Amino acid sequence: GEISTVVPTRRRDMERDVEATPAREDFDPVVFEADEGECRNGSFVKLAKDGAEVLQWMVEPCSLEEFMEECWDQKPLLVKRNLYTDYYRDVFSMEEVDRLLRKVGLDYGLNIDVTSYQGGKRQHFNRNLDDSLEQADPDLVWKRFHDGASLRILHPQRWSNSVWKLLSGLEGYWSCGVGSNVYLTPPGSQGFAPHYDDIDAFILQIDGKKQWKVYTPPTSWEILARESSEDYDESELDDPIFEVELGPGDLLYLPRGVVHQAHCLADTHSLHLTVSCNQHNTFADLLELALPRALEITIEEEVEVRQSLPPGYLDYMGVVHADDVGNPARQVFLERIESLVRRVMENLPIDAAADQLASRFIRQRLPIAEPESKGKQGTVCPESRLRLVEKDIARMIVEEDTALVVHALNNSRTDHMEGGEDSLEDHGCIEFSLDDAMVIEQLLAAFPDAVVLREIEAEESDAVRIANTLVKCGILVPIA
Repeated sequence: GEISTVVPTRRRDMERDVEATPAREDFDPVVFEADEGECRNGSFVKLAKDGAEVLQWMVEPCSLEEFMEECWDQKPLLVKRNLYTDYYRDVFSMEEVDRLLRKVGLDYGLNIDVTSYQGGKRQHFNRNLDDSLEQADPDLVWKRFHDGASLRILHPQRWSNSVWKLLSGLEGYWSCGVGSNVYLTPPGSQGFAPHYDDIDAFILQIDGKKQWKVYTPPTSWEILARESSEDYDESELDDPIFEVELGPGDLLYLPRGVVHQAHCLADTHSLHLTVSCNQHNTFADLLELALPRALEITIEEEVEVRQSLPPGYLDYMGVVHADDVGNPARQVFLERIESLVRRVMENLPIDAAADQLASRFIRQRLPIAEPESKGKQGTVCPESRLRLVEKDIARMIVEEDTALVVHALNNSRTDHMEGGEDSLEDHGCIEFSLDDAMVIEQLLAAFPDAVVLREIEAEESDAVRIANTLVKCGILVPIA
């Protein structure tokens, strides 16, 4: 049979106890009510110059610093903007829903879900009257909406320029993929059952109103959950931490693992955009990449790791001996294990693991919405001042005897957040000799500053050759 992957460190760890229930007060929301003059109403595209300013615009009047220190990865944030009901109207609208249905064409299941949730059961209406399952009939979708079904539009950034620009900026801030879904719910209805997600959710209320109930994670093991939950029955949950009615312009931030549900009021519909980030972008994911390789390196280099286990070790090791703390043979064995683990940690290739995450992000991120200096090229010479076109648009990684520059300039909006682990050949990747790595590092690492080629520590001809390649593909741009 298979060996269990559950390795209890103590006998008491073999079953959960009541202490695993998170304290409710730890998840009390941070609340802001925006007064006149506290928010910059208007288009975020005109206001925000980078990802930090995009996020600041989303959460103000909460400052970015306070959000990161008090809320991020910790507790909900609620921003009420009763005086700014048009705050998010430039991001999305009811008219945009209709445009996507009629002009773009949305496929059931892939681009749009039509569902209802009544009496604890979810129903799907992802088919046309002729039983076709592909492109949704716009008139039928609207009829079902008026009959009580909710619409979920998946990945609207693929067709909506405003959502694309919003998410592209946020990806630059978080250094990970940022996704979105649009939810349109008719009056008096609920689209989805109580659940928690494996993403940080920013809920931007655009039109109408919606009542939200927010609960603690069910156990401490589900705080900052790495996988989404199944649907809960409301009878399985404790009382909500808080309930709130979101109106136009309001924002609600929910960390991963926080259970939530929402329903529309009887007299109004609801349109909101959920922006999602930090899925599989944790220290756990970094260590999952680094630790196996560290063990491989230690096994290759350390003879002691390859030595045989001592005769009779099963007489004092194993779950049945976990409480036998006074056994000297067990103590010696554990001390030796601790010594070997320290050697594994000394070989931890944390930078290489970070490069793997960076490569994944670059291959999956959105293309730049409005790249600065787009299309500027020209002749590269030793006096040229060059700069990376955008943060996190390219990165050098090393594989054996090759320096690879992975870039996002060939990325497409139409397959953003599609998932999967495509090969480097499927995306933008330029191969260089390992001897070129030092020059590439200096050219890319200087961002946001520009680099004068003749000041790079390298043969002038090599610097010009490498820079010319990176300029031609748009990774570097000349700066006057």
